[in-house]
Amino acid sequence: MPELFGPAYAALYDSLYAAKDYAGESRLIQRVLNEYGSFPAHRVLDLGCGSGRHAVELAKLGYCVTGVDRSAAMLAEAERKGVRLIQSDLKELELEETFDAAIMMFAVLGYQLTNDDVDAALRAAHRHLRPGALLIFDCWYGPAVLAQKPSDRTIVVDTSNGPITRRSTATLDVCRRVCNVTFHIDPDLTETHTVRYFFADEILRFVKSAGFDLLRFGAFPEFDRDPGPDTWNVMAVARS
Repeated sequence: MPELFGPAYAALYDSLYAAKDYAGESRLIQRVLNEYGSFPAHRVLDLGCGSGRHAVELAKLGYCVTGVDRSAAMLAEAERKGVRLIQSDLKELELEETFDAAIMMFAVLGYQLTNDDVDAALRAAHRHLRPGALLIFDCWYGPAVLAQKPSDRTIVVDTSNGPITRRSTATLDVCRRVCNVTFHIDPDLTETHTVRYFFADEILRFVKSAGFDLLRFGAFPEFDRDPGPDTWNVMAVARS
């Protein structure tokens, strides 16, 4: 199987997602930490940090962020931004230190495809958090995925080497509760990403099994709104 988030894809990643509001999402994370936290958070663990965009924005807000990702290519992009980085599959992470909060953003939990993988990822987050610390993560919401269905899309983005076109084709595997999304990027780069979607009762069971209390499950980024069939993305807040 081709490597996900390989060097060619990683080199284009920030250009492909230039329109994503990382700064706004990070301000929402800050708001959630302030409203739901048992204590002020300073040290934040960014699990599945990718190219480090959330980590950079959180650092601007005054947090000390450690980023973790299994993709060496994505970490190479993050390294240019001055983020403290650790290469590891998040399920196997063992840092022998704890943090005031942890995040898993941009559907990182959805890349954990089996129940065992989801459980291992959440348990890894839990063992790296102080008692009472918060875990914040977003994921795809099953009712909306089933109601809206994945669709094929095409975007054109500007890069330092000129515009590139990314075409995405998506299929739904209801039995496995996943979407298979294949990205075709000119001229000859292709990656297929399989992303799991979740239902509210699943999230509750998973976080409780990992030792968390679920505090809030809201639409994302409109976090004050409850999820519905029109909210493909949702965000959960859990306390260790």
